[in-house]
Amino acid sequence: VLEGVELVWAAPATTPKGLVALFHATGRRAHHWWPASTKCPSCKALPAEASLARACLKHGLAAASLTAHSTTWSQDDGPRAAHALVALSTREGWKVPLYAIGIGEGASFVATSLPRALPPSLPLKGVHVQLLGDVPATRRPAAKRVAVLSMPRDAPTQR
Repeated sequence: VLEGVELVWAAPATTPKGLVALFHATGRRAHHWWPASTKCPSCKALPAEASLARACLKHGLAAASLTAHSTTWSQDDGPRAAHALVALSTREGWKVPLYAIGIGEGASFVATSLPRALPPSLPLKGVHVQLLGDVPATRRPAAKRVAVLSMPRDAPTQR
């Protein structure tokens, strides 16, 4: 727990090229991105999430997964997540770009609430969203660059 936020992170042995914040789907937690280890005995990796976390490390990026205050991400989590990410970067002495990956409601969060909550000292350089449902007009993406790719057999998300 860092600054009141459940957070699990890992970094390459050398200074990371960037920090990737990982945001879970509804009903998941930070522990679902990582396999159990001596540092995190309660971790229980899910296949897709663990694959993304490993890819971050493989490419020289630090990765930090966070847990929402309730079972799903809300706008109120923006300041909490931003504060924890700033605290982690400061504590580790990282002055690196911030990226975010979100799944399901975590995808909506990284595209809308997180960018609005981050301070100028830690701008969000890019987001990757998976399983992003329809976003209401009141929660349109705040991230500077967001690409939307529809799935051919998923009529509700085709644009």
